[in-house]
Amino acid sequence: METARAEGKLGMLLFFEAEACTFCEHMRRKVFNQVRVQDWYRARFVNIAVDIHGDVELSDFDGITLPSKVFAEHRKIFMTPVMSFVGTDGAEIYRHLGMVKTPEEFLLLGEYVEGRHYFNMEFRVFAERQGMQKQEGVYVTPAGDSE
Repeated sequence: METARAEGKLGMLLFFEAEACTFCEHMRRKVFNQVRVQDWYRARFVNIAVDIHGDVELSDFDGITLPSKVFAEHRKIFMTPVMSFVGTDGAEIYRHLGMVKTPEEFLLLGEYVEGRHYFNMEFRVFAERQGMQKQEGVYVTPAGDSE
């Protein structure tokens, strides 16, 4: 969080994942590996992946070091994937449960958080107002291009 504050970022994005999670794997292969997604999120957030079954030592926001699985448990994460957006004060500002299927949807989620739209509307409503349409469970542009 010190890095986020020092670099003037909005905070942190914690991606809670599990090795055997097929939805997490989809996001790693189809969403997170996109340069435009990486650039957009790196400019605004410090991004950290947290394995909810892992033993990697993490320092929590109170400076206590604990295994990632305990960190996840303390943050009440019991499923994957979960994206937790945390402000520079250490408080969670928004939590998204479940897979984000396309880079466009993930960028839209970032804009939703950056603009603090979670105070006024659900993400689904925000996405629709931005011209995204849900087709077969996936948000796509009006032209139907989800790549």
